[in-house]
Amino acid sequence: MEQLFSAAHAASRMYSQSWRRGNIVRCQSRLRQTRLTKRLIDFYLDEIEREIDFIIFERDAA
Repeated sequence: MEQLFSAAHAASRMYSQSWRRGNIVRCQSRLRQTRLTKRLIDFYLDEIEREIDFIIFERDAA
């Protein structure tokens, strides 16, 4: 359990230090719209995944 907590804490720190979190927040707010097509939902989910991958890459490169 302690390892899981440590990993979650590290991920939270990486997220809060990244300027890319604004892109994730924008996608999340758009996903809350009720009239989105399946294509737009997939697009926003892909955008979130790409931003998370970039945050992880930034961390690995540092």
